[in-house]
Amino acid sequence: MAKKRPRQTGDGRTAEPFCPFGYPEGSKIDYRVIAQEFVRFQDDLVWGDLATRDDDLRSRVLAGRRGSGKTVYLRRLEDHCSKATDLIAIPRETAPPTSDLVLHFRKRCGGMAILEQWRLIWRRSIFRSVGSRILAEARLRPRLSQRSIDAIVRLCQEATGRRLPLAEGVYSALSSILYSKQTTQDFQAYLRAPFWDELEQVVADAIADAPPVCLFLDGVDGNFESAPRYWIECQLGLVHAVLDLLDETPVSSRLHVFITVRESVYL
Repeated sequence: MAKKRPRQTGDGRTAEPFCPFGYPEGSKIDYRVIAQEFVRFQDDLVWGDLATRDDDLRSRVLAGRRGSGKTVYLRRLEDHCSKATDLIAIPRETAPPTSDLVLHFRKRCGGMAILEQWRLIWRRSIFRSVGSRILAEARLRPRLSQRSIDAIVRLCQEATGRRLPLAEGVYSALSSILYSKQTTQDFQAYLRAPFWDELEQVVADAIADAPPVCLFLDGVDGNFESAPRYWIECQLGLVHAVLDLLDETPVSSRLHVFITVRESVYL
């Protein structure tokens, strides 16, 4: 029997398969296909959930079960921000730390306040990432004075231990932090080193007059089933770190972090 040839679209692309109950993997489907399938509400008073608009930058935390569409809505926000001339959209990140690193960190912390630990680590990772990206972002670096550039380079060197800081994502920074120190004492000293507060201030000053920077963190629940309890702690720390930034001025208006997490985090 001859194989059925894939259906073609009008512009010659292979059409995506029809999925009456939604696409099982929102990160792989062609966004141009799903972009036309969002439910649109005419009433401006309707907000959130299915009515979330592509330009609604208030939606920082997208929570739901696996396969519920979190990634699709995050990609929609990313698409809008990447096209906006008054925003700087950093490409979506999809490779969080491994379960081994999360388990190793949990054993290292022992009886410490684990939520506060994750909250602090995520915050450090976000500012370390933004600091490194400022140096590489064509729309940001020209706005900086040489003094600011030198300060960011110095602080990123302290944070990363590398002589020449490279642009790194939040997930990459997080993995590096979790893996960096061998003893609990060294790890805690690193997280609470004075240079972190200085880095946060320098980053805040650097983006104060620049277009808002948008980060998109996806897939942090990808390995959830391998260690549900520990991944919930990790995700809850991320939620708190993001909401902390949302409450802080003037950073809240210049640094937008959008994330996807499991619904279990809110239960």
